[in-house]
Amino acid sequence: MENYDAGARLREIMRKYPTGVTVVTSILDGVACGGTMNSFCSVAINPPLVAVFVSKNSRTASGIMQSGKFAINILTNEQENIARTFSADGSSDKFQPGTYWYGESGMPLLNEVLGHIECDLFLSQDIADHSMFVGSVKYGDIDTELEPLVYYNRKFQSLR
Repeated sequence: MENYDAGARLREIMRKYPTGVTVVTSILDGVACGGTMNSFCSVAINPPLVAVFVSKNSRTASGIMQSGKFAINILTNEQENIARTFSADGSSDKFQPGTYWYGESGMPLLNEVLGHIECDLFLSQDIADHSMFVGSVKYGDIDTELEPLVYYNRKFQSLR
């Protein structure tokens, strides 16, 4: 087992684990920022807490640290183009006019998503090349008629 590459094996295993697709948004220097993430989970119901894991050198991570707030936009099965747009590093044209609005917390929310969750930063912790941000849920909404976008085996997919 001396040539065993745990990182490569983990990558292969995680490709077979289906996840939902989100865009995490915040504000950096007064400008909307965000990125596509599939590392998102519920932490607790009482109090309501969620966690996201963001590349620690990203504009999104800087925005969350600066503003102390973030939002999670859960994408629908028809929003693969949004997932791809927000996965591009450093792109300044991710937020097109008319494609988003500002929620109760002042965070940018994408139009026509399956759901969104607005959070105040509760806890942050650097872990390797990512930061874990735990958010205290302040607002949220869901459209129960829509279907989620899923990432599985290196492809965006629908549950249908």
